[in-house]
Amino acid sequence: MPRFYKIIFLCVFFMYIHEVSALQSVDSLKFQMEISEGPEKVDLMNTLFRSLINTSPSDALNYALAGITLAGKINYEQGKANSLNNAGVAYKNLGVIDKALELYIESLEINEKLKNKEGMASNFSNIGAIYSLKKDNDRALDFFTRAYEIVRDSDDKEKQILALNNLGNVQHTRTYNSLARGYYNQSIALCFETGLEKYLFDPLYNLGNIYFLEIKLDSALMSYSQALEIARTYHNRDGEIYAITNIGKTYSEIGEFRVALDTLNAALALADSMKSLPHQVEILYTLAYYYFDLGNKDQAFITLQKTMEVNNDLARMEADRRIEQMQNSLNTRMSEYYKKERVIDDLQLKNSRSFVIIGMLLAILAVGGLYTYLKIRALKSERD
Repeated sequence: MPRFYKIIFLCVFFMYIHEVSALQSVDSLKFQMEISEGPEKVDLMNTLFRSLINTSPSDALNYALAGITLAGKINYEQGKANSLNNAGVAYKNLGVIDKALELYIESLEINEKLKNKEGMASNFSNIGAIYSLKKDNDRALDFFTRAYEIVRDSDDKEKQILALNNLGNVQHTRTYNSLARGYYNQSIALCFETGLEKYLFDPLYNLGNIYFLEIKLDSALMSYSQALEIARTYHNRDGEIYAITNIGKTYSEIGEFRVALDTLNAALALADSMKSLPHQVEILYTLAYYYFDLGNKDQAFITLQKTMEVNNDLARMEADRRIEQMQNSLNTRMSEYYKKERVIDDLQLKNSRSFVIIGMLLAILAVGGLYTYLKIRALKSERD
């Protein structure tokens, strides 16, 4: 068997083993959850959420919602806070960000009451991410800062690294690049200090973006190259595409157009293998621009046509996603509406039953009173 096919076979084999192992783990958790009761059952629902959020987001959301309900019934406040936060993550991933924000805030209120700083830090970070999506950078900065102030005094170095990177991102969005660079450098230093080098990609890549904008191209190239090495080491395929694409753009700015074209075509091949349409559109458009500048107008036109085709596919996919988001939002509201209706119906039914019972009691009292009255009259008649 040729070496190439052996490599492909081994990759497929190990992917299969990984998937089987993951499925067995989820099945084991489901079995434990089914036979558990009380707080343990809620905790297992939240563990299942984390196991399924990337592979089966709808199932993950259902476990989070079930955890909220059960934790409320048994008055397990911490379990409810965790489930609310998890449900918020699921809704954010679905694009229903207002619902996600509502759930994060409800979770935060419980964590504040319980004085659970770790939970509060997670809530602050998630709320900050929502405000970033809403382009409300001042509020995003406020909540990211609150998250960092909590984790800074903790022993959780991973969360410190992520919090610093979040602060860098929001400052970069606000165009305070010197502040952003400071946060990224702190994040990088902490990664090396703690041996958590798997978190290096984001601050290195983001630092490269700042250097690129400042036209410090050698520094940008170094940061992107370091980020690419980390992405390959830790099998971050999406990160690889980002880094290779920006390395190609940097070479173009330096003036090494042939190297830029080869690098961008390598990024395009990787994006195509991953079926990543957004990456493909960006890379193809950049390639068309470069081909035109190099005087290869025929290749520029062919590449631009390909860009339009992929962009149309992406537009259709985005339209489908928006429809799905609207449907999810509608389903959520309808579910809440029917839940309220059921509560009202239950109250009305209880009131109706109460009226019936009261009516029966009054009837019994009336019959008893009439019987007593007649009995007294009969006794009086006998005496007369």
